[in-house]
Amino acid sequence: GSYERKDSAATKPLPKKLPVVPKERHIPAYKKKTCALTFPERLMSLLDYAEKMKAESDDPDNYCVTWLPNGDAFLIRDPKECADIIIPKFFKAAKFSSFARKLYRWGFHHIQREDAD
Repeated sequence: GSYERKDSAATKPLPKKLPVVPKERHIPAYKKKTCALTFPERLMSLLDYAEKMKAESDDPDNYCVTWLPNGDAFLIRDPKECADIIIPKFFKAAKFSSFARKLYRWGFHHIQREDAD
């Protein structure tokens, strides 16, 4: 499947006040708190942050990143918005294609929309 992009002229306005990037880190108990985060740990922080942003959004049902109802997967509704607003807060490479490659490398895979429900 492919990701759907919205027209750049019709992008949503940024929320008035962006939440602060969460300080909590998803680190297993056996790891030191000063250690570098792995990709899955950063991804979990990103998804937590996105959920907080979604809750404060004017249109939470159409936020750019969200968990699917069953909680087994997440959905990126708007890759451009995700790459512009959320990914740079957690990853050095801010391009969506780089983020998607990293997801594939860590064993994530793209599911078809009918499979997502």
